[in-house]
Amino acid sequence: MTVRRRHERVAFSGRAVLTLPDGTVCAGSTRDVSLHGLFLVLPEIPVAVVHGCQGVLRLTELHHQREFQCRVVHVAPQGLGIELQDQSITFGSDLTGSMLRETRFQVGVTIPPGGDVPVTLRRAGAEMVRAYLLKISISRMECVIPVHSAPLPGPGERLAWRIEPAAHAPIEGEGELRSAREHGAEKVCLVVFPVLAEETRRAVEGLIQRLSDHQAQRGLAGIANPPPARFAAAQSRQIKQVLKEFEGVFGKSKS
Repeated sequence: MTVRRRHERVAFSGRAVLTLPDGTVCAGSTRDVSLHGLFLVLPEIPVAVVHGCQGVLRLTELHHQREFQCRVVHVAPQGLGIELQDQSITFGSDLTGSMLRETRFQVGVTIPPGGDVPVTLRRAGAEMVRAYLLKISISRMECVIPVHSAPLPGPGERLAWRIEPAAHAPIEGEGELRSAREHGAEKVCLVVFPVLAEETRRAVEGLIQRLSDHQAQRGLAGIANPPPARFAAAQSRQIKQVLKEFEGVFGKSKS
């Protein structure tokens, strides 16, 4: 017999923490989220977690760190089924905010002309290559370098990267050079990230957030002074990608 759920669920993955009254902390990622519950995927299940135990849930991407009273209704090898207690409207608002932030990090942001963010690329034992950031998301970045710069490694090779945002600490990591194409007097390089360490991921998310906020603040000025065609086209692609992501979660509008 097919069991119908009381509330529609979506396959949203975001970081969350469950804290029990005895201080036990379960940090994992969400799955199958609805307005009244979710599945929390965990690397291991603490012995203190049993069916029916009470706790407090937090969606850790959000700045305000709001807490939701909940209880464990299912214990499985992969994680916990969690039921929220009478806070569906507030949780729905926070969940929407978390989805928006995660979508922004996945889609990324394009840096407008004049918003130079220096980047250095280096292969082990090779000369450092200086570049400027063109676009960045949580999984990849595009950089612009002069054609006459030091030779780059071939596609598929690994390299170290370092982003140097103004007034903030540098961000360092490793990636794979996926492609390098010439564009006039420049090369556009695509670097794909592996799964980032937690500290590096948070630093990249912070950079994306700051760049997005800065562009939003320049929005009114942009109406009076339209951006160059290349940047405008990139923005249009970003908007279409965001709409596609949300259609996948909420379905197309029927209006």
